Amino acid sequence: MEETQQLGDIRSSKDLGKSGYGRFIWVQCPDCSTTRWANFTTYNHSVKSLCKDCAIQRAKREFYVGDGLKTKN
Repeated sequence: MEETQQLGDIRSSKDLGKSGYGRFIWVQCPDCSTTRWANFTTYNHSVKSLCKDCAIQRAKREFYVGDGLKTKN
């Protein structure tokens, strides 16, 4: 019996068939608009809740390599 979720729905881990006692929230990725269950505690402390694929792609784009080692002249 699968019911449709709405953004912001909160479920316990037992309701989702997961182990433990955590809570999960139904969220939407701001980059690709896919929906998923995210850890409630982690979601509330993060700026944006990116899905795994978008987080990896953003990290690749924002990775900066510095000027390297500077030597004294």
